[in-house]
Amino acid sequence: MAVRGFQCPLTWLDTRTWRPGFSGPARGVHALTPFMMFYNLARKTLAYVCLAQIRSSRMSQDNLTIISSDGAPIVGTSRSGVGAGTIGRLADRVIFVTGASSGIGLAAVRRFTAEGAAVVAAARRLDRLETLVKEVTSCGAEAIAVECDVEDADSVRSAIDLTVKTFGRLDGAFNNAGVGGAHVPVHEIDIEQFDRVIRTNLRGTFLCLKYELEQMKDNEAGGSIVNTSSTSGLVGNARNSDYCASKWGMTGLVKSAALGYARYGIRVNAIAPGPTKTEMLDHLDTEEALAKVASQYAMNLIASPDDIACAAAFLLSDEASYTTGDVIACDGGGRTTAS
Repeated sequence: MAVRGFQCPLTWLDTRTWRPGFSGPARGVHALTPFMMFYNLARKTLAYVCLAQIRSSRMSQDNLTIISSDGAPIVGTSRSGVGAGTIGRLADRVIFVTGASSGIGLAAVRRFTAEGAAVVAAARRLDRLETLVKEVTSCGAEAIAVECDVEDADSVRSAIDLTVKTFGRLDGAFNNAGVGGAHVPVHEIDIEQFDRVIRTNLRGTFLCLKYELEQMKDNEAGGSIVNTSSTSGLVGNARNSDYCASKWGMTGLVKSAALGYARYGIRVNAIAPGPTKTEMLDHLDTEEALAKVASQYAMNLIASPDDIACAAAFLLSDEASYTTGDVIACDGGGRTTAS
């Protein structure tokens, strides 16, 4: 059985009646000609060969050891740091960041302020946010902390209202808050656990988009929104179906919002990280465990949070001015290898 969603812009949806819906097959899907199928196969093959060469080169390096932000040595971790990239590409932007108290969100606040943005750091753990804001403002950046629970519509609305009240507008957003899945087969997932993952990762993203778009649609210069999805939102996972479902649902939101708000000059995209050194990988507490995960990816690396923050900064900037409705994988060639 399926039901249709409301045929209206995203900002018109009532949060009380938010339900998963079905609106039929996607439009604009065309059958590939045999030539195009051959072309795509050749392109993927070339990409795989290039990534395999990179992997071989990285693996041949002796005793590759990088020190993480917590001081622990990590094998096979990428090298980008806060000083990398083009400084200033987010100058004079006001950007709202959720999940900012740790991991990718924390790295994003550092990255975006280093790139010139005024940042509103939002999360539930206010004490961590205040420490982070103190750190970046001591370097001359503009930033404020706001307590925000993306599961709560009033909390999200208030946080975005505070952003506009403080800085006068909202130019960009990085909807990054999320929780992990149960890591068990479907029949073993607790119903409340499933509801929590959907409530945080999918409904939470909807709430952020709803109130962000409401503010941005009146901007003369439009805006840009980036959402943190996952490679689990691009493929299936037999032992992570609740998380996969939330991220696949996010893809629908991203593409629908991109279509609905392009006329306002607003771009909506998502990034799909592979394994990243955040709290979600805390269960991999040895170099060997991390190295084993890294070895499954063409580049033989586990991303640092700043690697993902850099991708988000690009999509928020004018360098990505012709990109909208996309979910961009940042997974070290994982999907290339799998295909």
